[in-house]
Amino acid sequence: MTSKILRAGILALPFLLIASLAFSATKYSELYFTKGVAEFNEERFEQALTELKKAEKEDPQNAQIQYYLGLTLIQLNDLKGAVDALRKAAELDPTLPRVHYDLGIAYYKLGEYDNALKELKLAQGQEPTRAMIHYYQGYILHLQNHFEESTPYLKKAAELDPSLKQSAQFFAGLNGLKSSRLSEAETEFNDAYKTDPSSELGIAAKSYLDKITEARKGAKRWDIIPSYSLQYDDNVIQDPGGGISPTRISDEGDFRQVWFLASEYRFIQKEDWLVAGRYTFYQSLHATLHDYDLQNHQSTILVAYRGKIAGTTPYRAQFDYRYNNSILNEHRYLGAHSGTLTFDVVFVPNWITQFIYRFQDKKFYFPAPTKAADRDAENNMVGFNEYIFFSGGKRYIKVGYAFDHDNAIGQNWDYDGHRVSAGFFTPLICQIMMNFDFNYWNQDYDNTDTFFAKKRNDEEYTYSVSFDRPLTEIFSVNLQYTHVNHDSNIAFYDYKRNIVALTFTARF
Repeated sequence: MTSKILRAGILALPFLLIASLAFSATKYSELYFTKGVAEFNEERFEQALTELKKAEKEDPQNAQIQYYLGLTLIQLNDLKGAVDALRKAAELDPTLPRVHYDLGIAYYKLGEYDNALKELKLAQGQEPTRAMIHYYQGYILHLQNHFEESTPYLKKAAELDPSLKQSAQFFAGLNGLKSSRLSEAETEFNDAYKTDPSSELGIAAKSYLDKITEARKGAKRWDIIPSYSLQYDDNVIQDPGGGISPTRISDEGDFRQVWFLASEYRFIQKEDWLVAGRYTFYQSLHATLHDYDLQNHQSTILVAYRGKIAGTTPYRAQFDYRYNNSILNEHRYLGAHSGTLTFDVVFVPNWITQFIYRFQDKKFYFPAPTKAADRDAENNMVGFNEYIFFSGGKRYIKVGYAFDHDNAIGQNWDYDGHRVSAGFFTPLICQIMMNFDFNYWNQDYDNTDTFFAKKRNDEEYTYSVSFDRPLTEIFSVNLQYTHVNHDSNIAFYDYKRNIVALTFTARF
């Protein structure tokens, strides 16, 4: 019996040693942690870091230790280290009070605004009545230029904590000002001024109120934008623009000058409503291929309205009617009426969804050789674009899709079109802005072509990159390269183009 007890004791000894060591590690980690928190509360952050590092070594999976380690690193301005520690604390215990809030603040101080908003949204779920959570979300959205989304958070913060009232009113005023809602801005700045006229924010609010008064007196109603472009096209085609397929391909290169003028007058220019008239003029002059010289006149009337769905989701609706008259080498070539309805909505910050419907009626004035070749048509198009902004609104990517159907008088020109687009915009160095665009267009013709005795299908790939830089407050310069590859199962319609353009623009 004694030997059995002895043998059992020997077998249990390793487990007792392990338990003893684990207890010792836990005891020491708690001791170091307690000392670290005490040093933190006394604002001796270097000493706190030393003790908390010891506690972490003894118990690396302890969420509380990681949390206080993150808070200490914030005070020591080691923001990346703080993010790592707080993120680990959140992973170990997602329900830990304040961890998402403090992680959000660390991301904010690092300038990682999207991550900050994500954590603050989680913090809001934990503490929906904590004012600073709402305030920081509103302030970060303001920094990202999402002005309309920012204001509701600021107002909620002021409602929960009256001490934040003036600051929230001031930034709500800036939101209104920067989104051209002058009445809203005026109201918020006026409230901020009345809250404490002698404070710095009160004085600044009064200054903005004076500027709004001046702006109301002299709001500009017109724009005139002329430009001149020198271009080289290694395969000049008869291209009326507006997504209309060319009919003549020269297979020759040529230089051309392009003169362009855009003008606009705003009959009604309010914060919510815009009614404007536009006129644009385009003239291309080729060095040798004068048969391809093109002149366009386009007149437009547009009406736009901005509002909020259910009082929270910003949107902008616009309808415009256009008439385009094209003249090819001094002969009338094309007349086109079109009406376009556009609806932009911001469902989530940094993301604009755009829905488009367009009706177009096209009249070609050159004679068609047969009725089947008559291109006069009605066209219906529906589509959408997604714009995703980042880096505080300085950069964006876009993707889009559109479907259109051409119902022509001549059976050779009926088609279903699918267009896919993508783009990227970013600032570079020395005030240079880069824009890259890609377009894919597939045209599946409905009927057998009577001339080629074949059902036609075209695919077109367009790549374009441009660099734009201001020269003065009025003048800017743009360099653009465009490559087009148009591939058809009817070889007659195949072509490739490379275009280089240097454009100078003025804005008045």
